[in-house]
Amino acid sequence: MSGNTSEPKKALLSFWIKLAYGTGDWSAASYGTLRQIFYAIFLTDVVGLDARLASFAALVGIIWDAVNDPLVGILTDRMRSRWGRRRPFLLFFSIPFGASFLLLWWAPPWHSQIALAATVTLAFMISDTFETLCEVPFSSLLPELTPDYDETTTLTSYRILFNLLASLVAAVAAPAIIDATLAAGFSQQQAYLIVAESSGDWQSYPSCLFLP
Repeated sequence: MSGNTSEPKKALLSFWIKLAYGTGDWSAASYGTLRQIFYAIFLTDVVGLDARLASFAALVGIIWDAVNDPLVGILTDRMRSRWGRRRPFLLFFSIPFGASFLLLWWAPPWHSQIALAATVTLAFMISDTFETLCEVPFSSLLPELTPDYDETTTLTSYRILFNLLASLVAAVAAPAIIDATLAAGFSQQQAYLIVAESSGDWQSYPSCLFLP
């Protein structure tokens, strides 16, 4: 009795699918790096916000982030559409996410410290909300692309690669862009807006729309 004990071949994801998924993390990585390294400096040096109020504004934003993450997770899990549960978020919120990131680097012309703190806090919360509306569905795509452990590990490796690249580029390029912009005669406010615009935070998520 000669039985065939060979295991069926696994359905492997193509290089282009892995690349498309990996590039999606460029948005979150550049967003996080710029906000973590340069946002406190922007608030005190450009906005002119007192350091204590700047810390309070960031704290409120962080608390809101802890609240909106599970809410968006529930929302995307319950989504039903012809594009699936995750892609509608990447399609409809990627551009608002980019616009809200620019809002994060706008210096309000108010003279009141309270008004500045309130505006900055609101901008932080809006930007963080749109980031969550893109990042949570993007992260949730991973187990839906493949149930295979090895392929999941490979997809994660691609994602980490682009995360590290984006973080490095953002950390190195941002000061260079700011210095070049100031040398060209522009203001600090304009320099930070140019950095935010050139980061292309919203542009990598749409590549995930072409995933199977």
